[in-house]
Amino acid sequence: AQNASYENTGGGWAGCGFAPAGSNFVGSQCGQGFMHTLFHKRSCAGARAALAAAGLPQGEPRAEQIDRCVWNYQTGHQCGSLFDCQAIRVHHKPTGKPNGRDCPKLAYQQDVKMNMPVGRSSPVQACAPQCVHVGANCQCGSASEHIKNVDVSGTVHECEPTVVNPAGDVFAVAFSGSRITVKRTDSNSCWFTASGVR
Repeated sequence: AQNASYENTGGGWAGCGFAPAGSNFVGSQCGQGFMHTLFHKRSCAGARAALAAAGLPQGEPRAEQIDRCVWNYQTGHQCGSLFDCQAIRVHHKPTGKPNGRDCPKLAYQQDVKMNMPVGRSSPVQACAPQCVHVGANCQCGSASEHIKNVDVSGTVHECEPTVVNPAGDVFAVAFSGSRITVKRTDSNSCWFTASGVR
C-alpha cells in the first residue's frame, strides 16, 4: 500500500481494477480491497511487484475467493433480503447494534449456535474439493424460477453456504446426496449470469 495509489472511479489499487465487480465495492478502498487486489489480480504488474518485493516466489501464496457475507460481514448490503444471519462466521468491524435488516454482531445475538462440523467416529473416504458449475437459470415465469437443482456424480459432503455470481446475484446453497440446490436470496427471480459452487 506504501507504493500503490487507489482510484475510486476507475482503477482501484495500483490500476488493477475491480473485477469481478463492475466498479468500486464496499471495502475496495481499505485493507480488504487491497488484499483482494494483491492476491487475486496476479496479471496486474502492481500486484506482482508487491509480492516479489515481499520475497514471495511467483505463484505464491495461493488464495481463494470467499463469500464476504459469511466470512467478512459488515452490513447486509448485497447479501440478499433472505440472508440468514446464522451463516455469518466472521464480522468486519461491526460498530454496535444493527440498523434495519443488518445482522447483529455475534456478541449481540441471542442464543447463537454455530454450525460447526461434527467429528466422525468411523473412517470415511477422502473428499476432493471441486467447483460445480451451476450456470444461469433462464426458466423464468414459474413459482420456482429462483431455484435451480444440479445433480453431480458422487455424494456432496459440504458446500459453501452462500455464493454471489459476477452480476451480484446472491444465492443460498443446500445439498442432499448428489444434488445441490441453489436458491436466489436477493430476489425471487431467475438469473442470466452463471455461477459456481465450491
